Amino acid sequence: MTNDSIRTTCPNCGGYNCTPSYCIKRIPASPPIPTKFIPAVITIEKNNINKSKMYILIKDDPIIDLGHVVLASAHASLSGYLTFVDNEFELNPTYDGMNETEQWARESFRKVICKVTNKEFEKAKTYGENMKDYRIMVESGLGGMEVAIVFKPCEGTSFLKSLKLYK
Repeated sequence: MTNDSIRTTCPNCGGYNCTPSYCIKRIPASPPIPTKFIPAVITIEKNNINKSKMYILIKDDPIIDLGHVVLASAHASLSGYLTFVDNEFELNPTYDGMNETEQWARESFRKVICKVTNKEFEKAKTYGENMKDYRIMVESGLGGMEVAIVFKPCEGTSFLKSLKLYK
């Protein structure tokens, strides 16, 4: 989101603190998911939206303490949601219903947090496109270290399903 989009007036409500994709007045009914929003790598079938999960992968590194794990998980969840909603809206700005990520938030909102090795972390980066299918989270308190990857809500690839849960 750019500063220009924050300063412009929302066409839905006339407010300055929202955009058409985040408008507080826009509470649509639940339309079917348009197929043009479904990326090639990670897909959600119309009838399986309630089975979709947001996968958050946390790097297993001794430098990352429990406090930074909690922060990275919280930041990944919110930042991923906002990024994926905004990206889907930009693909089709005239679409008036809920996009895939908004529908996940209302009907499923499930998240899976996994602890991954450096090798698994690097492999995860090959599943889709950064800022479209996943988002990499860095921690400024750890010198800009990559600590987490959040994936757009999906049913999960065999790779994601094979990862060890964070316990």
